[in-house]
Amino acid sequence: MPGAVLEQPATCHAVVADLGADTHRAGWAGDEAPRVVIPSTLGAAGEPLQILLDRLADAPPRWSSPASRPVLLSEPNAHCRAQRDALAEVLFESLELPAAAVVKSSVLSALAFGHLSATVVDVGADLTSVAAIRAGKVDAERLREWPFAGRALDAAVLAALREQGVEALGGRGWQPARGRPSVMRLAQDLKETVCFCSHVPLAEAESAAPFVHTLPDGQRVDVAAFSRRVPEALLVGDGRG
Repeated sequence: MPGAVLEQPATCHAVVADLGADTHRAGWAGDEAPRVVIPSTLGAAGEPLQILLDRLADAPPRWSSPASRPVLLSEPNAHCRAQRDALAEVLFESLELPAAAVVKSSVLSALAFGHLSATVVDVGADLTSVAAIRAGKVDAERLREWPFAGRALDAAVLAALREQGVEALGGRGWQPARGRPSVMRLAQDLKETVCFCSHVPLAEAESAAPFVHTLPDGQRVDVAAFSRRVPEALLVGDGRG
């Protein structure tokens, strides 16, 4: 029947949520991909998770209310006890969830591939981390994190476009064009669709043939000029130490 709540299968008994620096994602356990993705927003404690649960309730197929189900929530590798206590207060007192588990994001990545031990490299929006996972736990002594990640690459794409004379991009150097969502969305799209890491050191790679790409406003750029250079910064550093 239209609008009816379906009986929930055993593989979808819990909600899985990930609150990232750029986007928040949620879905049912057993799904191959999130069912709900929203931009990261500022607000009262628990607000992003509440929004995810509300939107997940409206996303097909409609199982029982997500707010009445257990929630598996990822957390950054370096979260401390005080942060976890504050999160638990939000989960149980503000959102009144029946049950919740908080697991390190790198541990979840390893488990997703069926491994209890692994080395997990995570390039987020603001942070790049390399974590050693042993027996399902993060080895804190071997955890390494750098504040150089996706948004820095977005800014590098914008810098490369300005080098080719593309107009109306805003921002300077490595600084994002803040307050210009459409510009940053353009940079993210180019980063995710045309940029890739070279199979050999870039200094030893052959020059790439020009590949002209037309931007939404009609301006034309040679993406081959920066498609390998931008992600290379993750491997060799950004030149700032």
